[in-house]
Amino acid sequence: MVITSLQPSLHTMAEFLDLAIDEANSLEGVDVSALRREFDELSSDDDSAPEIEDEILRDLEEIIQGAGFYLYTWPDCWVVSTLPLEPQDDDWIISDRRRGGYALHVPFGPEVAKHDSVDVLARYAGFMMRREQFWPNLWTVSDHGNYTLIDTRGREITS
Repeated sequence: MVITSLQPSLHTMAEFLDLAIDEANSLEGVDVSALRREFDELSSDDDSAPEIEDEILRDLEEIIQGAGFYLYTWPDCWVVSTLPLEPQDDDWIISDRRRGGYALHVPFGPEVAKHDSVDVLARYAGFMMRREQFWPNLWTVSDHGNYTLIDTRGREITS
């Protein structure tokens, strides 16, 4: 599921919540209809528009993340997704190395492994995950800083 609303405002926030309600009807654990009612009550006072927007976004984020989804907010766009759009704190990353090849990084640590193939490093990451019984997301990052979510065979994961 990916729900996007461009150019957020109080008007588009109402539309965004309606889209979220429509999508959430088929998903367990997500109930934004109460949030929509709260928004309707709060938005009747035009003087507090920025505060309403911040409060509703915080509540919406809590509901969506509590159900296992991701909410991303930027000044000109909101996105709700079943997949993360960027690495989280505990995720592992395979990056280009300056002298060629690739390196596997775990949070707050040095390179764990290096190889000429992303696929080999992805498989090694899968081995480490099974050994540690810890299942973070695995990403590649290009030399331009673009992230791609991959599986432990090196294949891109898409929604």
